Amino acid sequence: MKRLFALLLTAVMLLALAGCSGNGNGATADSEAPEAPDNAMVGIWQSAVDGAVYYYDFRNGGALSVYVDSYTLDVCYTAKDGDDGTAFSLLLPTEEFGNIGALLAGEDGTFTVSEGSYDKHDRIGELKYDDDEVFTFTEVDKAGPTYAKIPENYQVDKKLLDTWVNNYSTDEARQTITFNDDGTLQMNESYNYNDVTLGIRRDCTYTADNGMLTLFYVMDEEQSMPVEYTVDGDSLNFGGMYFTREGVEIPTEAVEEKTTEAAEEKATEAD
Repeated sequence: MKRLFALLLTAVMLLALAGCSGNGNGATADSEAPEAPDNAMVGIWQSAVDGAVYYYDFRNGGALSVYVDSYTLDVCYTAKDGDDGTAFSLLLPTEEFGNIGALLAGEDGTFTVSEGSYDKHDRIGELKYDDDEVFTFTEVDKAGPTYAKIPENYQVDKKLLDTWVNNYSTDEARQTITFNDDGTLQMNESYNYNDVTLGIRRDCTYTADNGMLTLFYVMDEEQSMPVEYTVDGDSLNFGGMYFTREGVEIPTEAVEEKTTEAAEEKATEAD
């Protein structure tokens, strides 16, 4: 997971909205437990791996949200109860996601509940893989991303207050940023993998001042990142990436022009 997050931070934004059957949390999980769970993993669990605490919200239909610090991953899983426990598999491209905490991509595991009851949300579970690696899970009532503290006297730019769509978004991959007037923002990216939609979201706080955003988020500890921006009507330049206000269609010529401009800017910086 450390490798995954390091990769995410090299880009100015990475984000999440996803949909397996029944997926699409988009907010702090405080799930009402279904009356008839598909399998023993359905519920919200906590597990600590390499000093980081991960929260897993397994839902009916194979939808799974993973929370760690300011990040949310919406992915998918398969699970089937059996006499020896619940056979589990995480649906992720192994070349991009080695693991998400205790969940290993591309490897089949077996989940067993050692104590507690589903109704009381006090279960203890273990996830074991073929190499005998075992991870302990503790059931909790709710989970969600961790926001960094909103700066005192934070400033918002009213021109930013909306949802913006990356100009290069397609049906296969979509990027958005949503600026809120309470000093929070959500950066989202979703993409299709074998007809399954996967995604990642980073929940940040921010302040805006004279064309400069400072983003605050939690990754191990509270961190900040400066991003230059300009707004021209329904167009947003966010750290060199171009976005259009949601609901406004950008002409193809504008996309081509901005792509050329971005390439020229990078060439100038390199010189």
